[in-house]
Amino acid sequence: MVINMGMLMLLVLDKLKAYGFTINLQSWGIALFFGTLIFLIFIGYLDWKFGLLRYETSRTQQQNPEIQQIQKDVAEIKEMLKWKTQK
Repeated sequence: MVINMGMLMLLVLDKLKAYGFTINLQSWGIALFFGTLIFLIFIGYLDWKFGLLRYETSRTQQQNPEIQQIQKDVAEIKEMLKWKTQK
């Protein structure tokens, strides 16, 4: 996560430089690094709190026909196990 965060920070700084904003990394690098880290942790917390990733994953899996077939197979196996345990 930290490596990806550092790469994202450098990409944003590069885009800012293209628009005419220059930031001296020698004096602001560590502050920007930890600021970006705190920001990404906050975004991750919000995602966890509101369950956005779980909702997106469940919606994607519902639309995937392979996952639907696997769910049908698991349901059939569960019914077979119930039938065998009731005997």
